[in-house]
Amino acid sequence: MKKSLLFNFVIIGAILTTSSASFAQGDQINIVFDKKLEKKFAEEYGDKEKGVIADIIKHEIAKKFSGKDYRYEISINELTPNRPTMQQMDNKPGLSYQSFGVGGANLSGKVFDQAGNLIAETKYDYYSNDIWHSQYDWTWHDAEWAVERFVKKLSVASK
Repeated sequence: MKKSLLFNFVIIGAILTTSSASFAQGDQINIVFDKKLEKKFAEEYGDKEKGVIADIIKHEIAKKFSGKDYRYEISINELTPNRPTMQQMDNKPGLSYQSFGVGGANLSGKVFDQAGNLIAETKYDYYSNDIWHSQYDWTWHDAEWAVERFVKKLSVASK
């Protein structure tokens, strides 16, 4: 169990320390969180976690849309972590990082060319249906899975 938690922290570190060069399109990516979700981040998850999610989205867009000069509008409608966030553990002293559950995300997005023409639009949601794998995953594993599939779907739709 301890090895898997260490591995999770290594993955989190790798995501957070990805060079800003891979996010070259970052100024062209507009990420909007649903109002209810904004409130949930402010009161429960912690605002810092929004940056983690935004970085995952930017990283996936940089991978899938490499070399494309597009503008992206991404909406995060729902989001559920697999493990408690640091803020949740601070808010509830008995809560442990060893706690886990199913997570996922509901996203929608649009891709525009530089002239403002809509190139593609798509929606995607994914929520794990099996808690068993969650015991080995990091806080936002299922949400990250949803983001990867969402951006892939958006990339395919934009061709």
